[in-house]
Amino acid sequence: MQFINNLPIGKKIFSIVIVLGLMQILIAALAIVKMNDISAEFNVMYEMAIPLESRVTQTSQLQLKKTIALQEQ
Repeated sequence: MQFINNLPIGKKIFSIVIVLGLMQILIAALAIVKMNDISAEFNVMYEMAIPLESRVTQTSQLQLKKTIALQEQ
């Protein structure tokens, strides 16, 4: 603590600026990593949702065709 008290005010301010800058870089790096994780999760959901949506569409079409066939009889 004595070391910090003996520093001139300019060096104290510069040290704070350096520490805050490094913290911002660390936070930005963590944010980028987390955003990549979220992107990967969205890709997995997308790959699962598209085939499911296709199957639901096919099922709906088959049901409509059956309904039309029953009405024609």
